[in-house]
Amino acid sequence: MMKNIYVISGSGQVTSETVADQLNIQLTERGVSERAEINVIGMNEIGKQVTADDLVVSTMLLDEQSVSAPVFSGLPFLTGIRISQEVDKIVCSL
Repeated sequence: MMKNIYVISGSGQVTSETVADQLNIQLTERGVSERAEINVIGMNEIGKQVTADDLVVSTMLLDEQSVSAPVFSGLPFLTGIRISQEVDKIVCSL
């Protein structure tokens, strides 16, 4: 089953696209990119699009009680620090 992964950033569209691109590279390298569809959305779309079956990757702290899906840090995709560990967590949730 394919999962939706929603990428959200408070910094703007370019930051979200960078995270989404890096995530796609990591999932492709691990051979699991076909198990996920990566979408960039704005903060105002979280409640409208994200369901409990989805995953969220965010560069900012989110109130996890207001998000029905598991939330993962997007910062490793910007810094390269601990990226492998964060991808491991995401892959386990696919």
